Amino acid sequence: MEEEFPKLFDCPDFLKGKYCHALCNYRHQTEEEKRAIEKYRDSFQLKLSPKKSNRFGPVYIIAGPERSGTSWLFNAVRLLLVHQDSPFGPADSYRLNHITKNDLETRLIEACGRPLVIRTMRIPDSNWAQDLDQSGHGYMVFVSHRDLRDVIDDCLAIGWMKHDIGVILSRLKAYMTAFDYWRSNAKGDFRYESTHHEPVEQIKHLARLMGIESTHAEHIAREINSLRPGQAIGPDQVTKMWPAQRVIEASLADGDDKDDKQTDNEHEPRKAVVVPGQAKLTENERRKIRDVHMFRFIPKVEEFRKTTNEHFSKEISDDKQFDTNDIKRFNENDDYALMIIQHGQTAKTFDEPKALRCFHDTMIWRKQNNIYDVSLDQFPATYLERRAIYYKNHDINNHRLLHYVVRTFNKGELDNEMVKRFMAYNFEEHIRTYPGQRIVILFDMTDTGLRHLDYDLVKFVISALLYYFPGLLSYFLVYKLPFILQAAWKLIKTWMPTETQNAVKFVDEKTITQYVALDQLSKAMGGTSSDES
Repeated sequence: MEEEFPKLFDCPDFLKGKYCHALCNYRHQTEEEKRAIEKYRDSFQLKLSPKKSNRFGPVYIIAGPERSGTSWLFNAVRLLLVHQDSPFGPADSYRLNHITKNDLETRLIEACGRPLVIRTMRIPDSNWAQDLDQSGHGYMVFVSHRDLRDVIDDCLAIGWMKHDIGVILSRLKAYMTAFDYWRSNAKGDFRYESTHHEPVEQIKHLARLMGIESTHAEHIAREINSLRPGQAIGPDQVTKMWPAQRVIEASLADGDDKDDKQTDNEHEPRKAVVVPGQAKLTENERRKIRDVHMFRFIPKVEEFRKTTNEHFSKEISDDKQFDTNDIKRFNENDDYALMIIQHGQTAKTFDEPKALRCFHDTMIWRKQNNIYDVSLDQFPATYLERRAIYYKNHDINNHRLLHYVVRTFNKGELDNEMVKRFMAYNFEEHIRTYPGQRIVILFDMTDTGLRHLDYDLVKFVISALLYYFPGLLSYFLVYKLPFILQAAWKLIKTWMPTETQNAVKFVDEKTITQYVALDQLSKAMGGTSSDES
């Protein structure tokens, strides 16, 4: 007789083809998901004895406020587990605004060893994760982030929030408190703009963090893009995506979420109301939000652009100190402008004079060295063939790895100015292709001696990243530093500010996996990636 699996958490309204409500915490599955689960169960029963297996799927937590990219992230995790050959099988997915230990335990029993994907917004009970590791499940948290003023603008336009500065500030405080909690536990943090501009790369990065393959990343990205945004009265029950119309449930029209337990017991159909679009935040409201102590302020790109163009109006107009192409990119490319803005961001404050100095020094240096026009055809073919400086693969945070193979350099044999320009070309090429994304410099010190370490070149790399390519560096990896060169690196670190010194990580074949996954490491470094380009 075929085994009957429990259906305690299937949404009764959804099974009848009815709409439940926006905060329904029951299970909603597509026919595709049901087939994938049955296929996995059949495969599991053939290959393994459930009594002998203690390998359970983890709990994936997707956290963040509405309109910050959480729907995209939720569906990316859900579909990766459906389409990829995960050892855990397809997941059961839920929306739980407030997570408790009992919520997870009962749903894990229902899943029969498969993983859970939970979308949430609030801080959970203090013991929510208790015993997850001991039971064999474990958990992974993924968060998404976006400028909260853009989140508020969207909520106002859709009608999810009253246009009242007191309500807005209260909601912001709740958003940030919850986000800080989840981010401190997060395995991955995804930027809203990146998931929209490069969804395939973000899905591949997500898959690496989850420890599964990403061969169907392009298909999954297309599927997410084509998902239905829900019915007129609320979000789609499976995807949790809201409709494009300015429509919300009548009981939530005041922007105040009701308690989950209260809404769970309501079976009467809810009325839909069309909420007229409200005006976005005014400049005065933006300033108030900026000045609130608890708000981690990063200025809007438009605001900083205006300040910068006014401050350097003379230099920009005379066309002698700054390259017009660089100014054009700064004024048109938000991600590029943000790289300079973030250079002035420290903790909860924004140092505008520091950011302006960074802009000035960067633009002067770029003009003097004609960086905007640097191209690959300016370098001999040997610069590529010798594989001394090249991009390959990513770290665990999806930052590109720029390999600098120190043993390929012998002091005095190469034109240092040409090598510096080639390094600048690699930095510039990344910014053109992936503006706003950071890189990791991997100094490969394998088989390196004193004759290979050219202080002039290393000093240029550090200075360029600190002062002329702001916002580009994530950190340095120094791989297999020989004992004979340890004193040299102590000297090199003195050229860096304290915060940059902390960004230098000394690793070997064992510890490098803390930063780079095995499938992103070459075989020469103990990984599984091909050593070929």
